[in-house]
Amino acid sequence: GDTKLASTARALAVKELAAVRDPRFHGLEKAGDKRFRQDGMSYLRAIWLARRFGYDMAPLRAKILPLLPRFAADARRRGPDQRMSIAFLLHDLGLPHTETPEDVYPQSRIGTKISTQHWQKSAMATYDLTHEIFAMTHRGARAFPFRDPSERKYAVSVARTLLDAHMRTKNPDMAAELLLNLSQLSEPRGPQQEAARRFLFGSQNADGTFGSYDAVMMKKRTANPAYEVAIGGYLHTTMVCVWAL
Repeated sequence: GDTKLASTARALAVKELAAVRDPRFHGLEKAGDKRFRQDGMSYLRAIWLARRFGYDMAPLRAKILPLLPRFAADARRRGPDQRMSIAFLLHDLGLPHTETPEDVYPQSRIGTKISTQHWQKSAMATYDLTHEIFAMTHRGARAFPFRDPSERKYAVSVARTLLDAHMRTKNPDMAAELLLNLSQLSEPRGPQQEAARRFLFGSQNADGTFGSYDAVMMKKRTANPAYEVAIGGYLHTTMVCVWAL
């Protein structure tokens, strides 16, 4: 049941988040631009999650503070969804930030109601949508502050179309984020959401995790031999699936 699922996910998170106490986890100050761009978001998310699990934030904030100028410079080179995510994470961690998700929103895919062709470019384009909704709803803590009803209609339509597509391609990570988005957009639960829940429950691995990742391939793809598939892959997918369910 859902209680057992949550317990399994919590145990995995506690195990993997122990990495934030390892000095080797905090090496971004020496990272080149490529590695900083690859790992910076995951680093912030891991520390944000550690806070939710009761970690002492004083030493972790102290690790982030010297990196703030790099986060600000790096954000300027990213797309609107990632800029919004960085802004939200820094704000929610109580750290100085140079912009808010609301500042970036007029340039976002939802805010501009970008052509539907954008969502057909690649599967990864889905994260443009899901992360904009996460940031603008403060991860579900508030209603999305749409400027007019047409923006909400656009966001819901795209989320529903992409959810069907990712269930067909059996991608639990993206399906879970989109299922979450529909809830964050205050969509009533219906047949599509129930089908998505069945899909996610059927995607769980025997050890309780969600996702399927090849550690060697992921290290090659990121060109980072230190890449931790347990955190960048399984932990993320498992947590987002449990959150959605």
